[in-house]
This record gives sequence, structure tokens and C-alpha cells, in this order.
Amino acid sequence: GKISEKRCALVLRGFQSVTALQRRELLLFPAALQAALIENAAGLCRRLAAEAEPERLTDSLAALFTSLRQLAGMDMARLLADCDVTAAVLAREKDGSRTVCAVNIDDAPAVIDIPDYGKVTVPARTMLISRCGEEFTVFAE
Repeated sequence: GKISEKRCALVLRGFQSVTALQRRELLLFPAALQAALIENAAGLCRRLAAEAEPERLTDSLAALFTSLRQLAGMDMARLLADCDVTAAVLAREKDGSRTVCAVNIDDAPAVIDIPDYGKVTVPARTMLISRCGEEFTVFAE
């Protein structure tokens, strides 16, 4: 399919519905996407020499170059800001009712005490828990 900001946002949000990306990981998304497109184009170029009918690869190669141009024209700063799940959670509550805990970087689950709530078992490698009212959001590494 074609690359678009909407599709990139769907990929980033879908991924982060399972595991939130750290800010540095989110910032690497455009470069990783560009590298994947270039690697695919390089693979097609390598196949050109062995291909009996190289014109069969022209549509695929053209699609990759089109995707690279589309990627260059995207507003990545806005896209990444819109898809920054961790920043959205931290900014959600402004009335002071939010409790955020950076916890448990160990490889095993741990029991922690969240203020005004009590003891909670936290999965291994959890980097952030946010409490807004009675709602908890857990972001794991």
C-alpha cells in the first residue's frame, strides 16, 4: 500500500496499544521506515541483473521511489507528537488527580505501593504507570 500519515499513525498507535514506545524509539520511526524502503529498493536493484525481463520490476521500483518521496513530504513532527502515547498520558490530567510512577526495570514482576491506591503487581520491565481517577494505564518496555 501507499505510505501516508494516516497509515503511519495507524501502525504507531496499533503497536503502542501493546507496548508504548519510548520517546527515542518514536523519534527513530521515520529513519527506520526510510531505511526499510531503501533496503527494499536495493534488493530490487540486485534482482535486476538476474532478471530475464527487468521491466517486470519497474512498477515495484517506481512504487518504492514514490513512497520515499511521500515520506519526505510528511509532517513527521506532527505525526510523532500525535502518536506519542506516553506524553499524552502525562498531559491528560491537569487538576492534580494523576499519579505517575516509573517502576520496575527488573526482569521479574514486582509488587509496588501506588499512593492513594495500594499495592499493585507490576509486570517485569514496566516503565510507566499512570493513574487518572480510577483508570490505570500501564506502559511496558
